[in-house]
Amino acid sequence: MTTMAPETGMSDTIIDLSIEDNATAMCRLLGAVRRRDFEILHFEGRADGGLMRVRITVRGKRCARHLTRQIQRLIDVRSVSAEYHATLAFA
Repeated sequence: MTTMAPETGMSDTIIDLSIEDNATAMCRLLGAVRRRDFEILHFEGRADGGLMRVRITVRGKRCARHLTRQIQRLIDVRSVSAEYHATLAFA
């Protein structure tokens, strides 16, 4: 379940995935995140054979589960897991 912070309505999500190691796969991944109006807070990736292991942290007002499901549907994605965290706002 995505946890929303009542002060901001925003949530942070860490998504770990394995995708094919090619530029097209990376463009599809980043495009999916952008189209769903999520901000990328952190991105790291490393090559592992013919795959790229990627960890991204995103923030958005929309439900991150929908983003995760959409990423799973991308043609070059092999596996996806996500951790959902509330974002705290301080006045």
